[in-house]
Amino acid sequence: MSTLVRARLPLADTLDDLGLAELLESIPGPYRTPRGYRAVLSGHVTPVLRNVLRLFVFGQQVAEKDLPAKVVDGLEAVARAGFCVATEGRLRLTGLTLTRTDGLWYLAELPSPGQTLYFGPDSSALINRLTFCRGRALDLCSGPGVIGLILALRGADVTGVEINPVSLQLSKVNASLNGLNDTYEPRLGDLYAAVGHEERFDLVVANPPLVPIPHGFDFAFVGDGGDDGMRVTWRMLESLDHVLTDDGVAQTLGATLSAAGRLMCLDRLEAVAAQYRLDIQVTITGRSGLRPEEPWCRAVASDIIGATHDRAGGSALMGDLAQKLHTGYVRDGADQLVFYYLRVRRGGPRVVVHDLVSFSSLQSVAGGWYVTPMAGWD
Repeated sequence: MSTLVRARLPLADTLDDLGLAELLESIPGPYRTPRGYRAVLSGHVTPVLRNVLRLFVFGQQVAEKDLPAKVVDGLEAVARAGFCVATEGRLRLTGLTLTRTDGLWYLAELPSPGQTLYFGPDSSALINRLTFCRGRALDLCSGPGVIGLILALRGADVTGVEINPVSLQLSKVNASLNGLNDTYEPRLGDLYAAVGHEERFDLVVANPPLVPIPHGFDFAFVGDGGDDGMRVTWRMLESLDHVLTDDGVAQTLGATLSAAGRLMCLDRLEAVAAQYRLDIQVTITGRSGLRPEEPWCRAVASDIIGATHDRAGGSALMGDLAQKLHTGYVRDGADQLVFYYLRVRRGGPRVVVHDLVSFSSLQSVAGGWYVTPMAGWD
C-alpha cells in the first residue's frame, strides 16, 4: 500500500492535506454531485478550501494567486493531458468535477444532458455491490475508469475497456492521480474486441448505456440503451462465456421495461441462460410509471431538451416530448420502467428474479437502484 501512495500524483497528497478528502467523504454517496456539494459552501469553510472547491468541484475559473502553490504545481500533469487550461493567470478544469469515493480521487464530467465522460448514480450503485476480487477484473464501458480503479485499489489486476478515446485518456489521469498505473490497464475498443482470445477474468463488470429509449428519439450515446435499455448488456451477456473463468462472476445493472408486472426481457434472458449455460440473478429494486406526467418520462424529456435546446427556451417542449415518449413506450408494449441488478455465473441454465418492489405499491416507490421503504413495512 505504501508503494501505491508514493506513486500517486503529488496533487492527490496536496488535496488530502488541505482537508478536501474529509469534506467530500462526509457527504453520503448518492449526494456526491456538484449540486449536493453546494450546501458545503454555505458552511464554515476556509477561503483557501472554498477556492479549491470552486476549481475542482464546480468547474469555475480561479486565479492562481488564490490557490496554494502546491495545487497549481500539481495541476501540471492534468494540464498536459488536456484537462486543465490556464488563461491570464486563471485556472479552469475543462468541464470536469473532482470527487472521492472509497479512498479514490477521480475526475469526471460535470453533469449535463450530453455528457460523455460519465460517472453517475448508477455507477456509484454498482460500486456498492462489487464482488471482492484479488484476481483479474475486466471493466467494460469503463468511462473515466472509476469502477475499475476501485477494484484496483482493492487489490485486483484490472483491464478497463472504453470506446471513447477522450474518456480513456481521462481514466489514465485518474489512474495516475491515485498511483494505480501498475494495476490498471486502459484499452481502447468496443467491449470484448479489446480482449485477447486467451484472456480470462475472475470478475467482469459493466456500467453500460442503460436508458430505454423508444425508436425515433435521439439521446446521448453514453446513456442510450436502445428500446429495451439493454442493447449493450445483451452483447456483454452473449459473449461472456469467452472471457469468464470457471468460478468467475459478472455484474451489471440497468433499467428496462415491464408489462403487467413481468419483465419484457425475461424470455430472452432465459434463452441466453440456456444457450450459454449461465446462472443469472436479477434483483429488481425500483419501478416507475411511464405516463407523461410521471418523473421518468419528464426526466428523459428534460435530458433530450437540455442536449438540443436552451433549457429555458426548451421548457415549453417538455409536456409534448414526455407525451411522445409515453406513446413510444406504449407502442413497444410497456407500462412500467424497472431498475435492476444482474449477477451472472457459469452454470444453470437458470434465471432467478428477486423483486423487492411491491407492484401494488408502485406509486409510493421512488425507484432507482436502492429500495425505498414503503408505508406498512415492519
